[in-house]
Amino acid sequence: ILTQFINSFKHILIKITLINYLIKERMNILREEYESKLTNMKLMNENKIKEIGDNFNNTNYKTIKEYDDGIYEGQFVNGKREGKGIMRFITNKIYKGEWRNDKIEGRGIIYYNSGIYTNERYDGDFKNDKRDGKGIHIYKNGEKYEGDWKNDVKDGFGVYYYKSGNRYEGEFKDDHGEGKGVFYYANGDRHEGQFHKGKPFGTHVKYFKNGVIEQINFDEDNEDKEDY
Repeated sequence: ILTQFINSFKHILIKITLINYLIKERMNILREEYESKLTNMKLMNENKIKEIGDNFNNTNYKTIKEYDDGIYEGQFVNGKREGKGIMRFITNKIYKGEWRNDKIEGRGIIYYNSGIYTNERYDGDFKNDKRDGKGIHIYKNGEKYEGDWKNDVKDGFGVYYYKSGNRYEGEFKDDHGEGKGVFYYANGDRHEGQFHKGKPFGTHVKYFKNGVIEQINFDEDNEDKEDY
């Protein structure tokens, strides 16, 4: 019986080691790709936002037009918003950035709720009036997402920082963690594996800061209340 127990225990350790290796290799690849993308995105953001800011600071637009949803001040081509401009929406939202064919498209900054004095803003790419491409969204509660966007939702690879100090790093789909990811705790622990609709799913490997490693299984209906 003891021999069987030892063999079973060895089998479990081998399985955990293999899972750990596969997940780490995949996450290393994803992390390297994301860090490269994020570095380029930040450099582009910094340079482009500075350029946009300088242009706004140095330009006194003469063309102002009122729309149903707000007031636009900026450049026009053939009667449509095109180039750089500022839109002050009646919802207390302000957009400063690029326009194409009367739509918010290109690089820009959008300030939410209380205009330029709010903490909530998005810096990055836009397409057809929506967040699309690379961007950073800082929420009014202090949380932050950096990464890929598609059709106004988080989609692709990114990092979500929680106000608790925790963070999720990995794949996103339809505004939620979906696919391979790592959840980091503020205390130094982390677990790696698959996520579905923002929740851990399947077999995860959890690493404790004290060096202990254990395997955790999550089902689709898990009631884990942590902030993923």
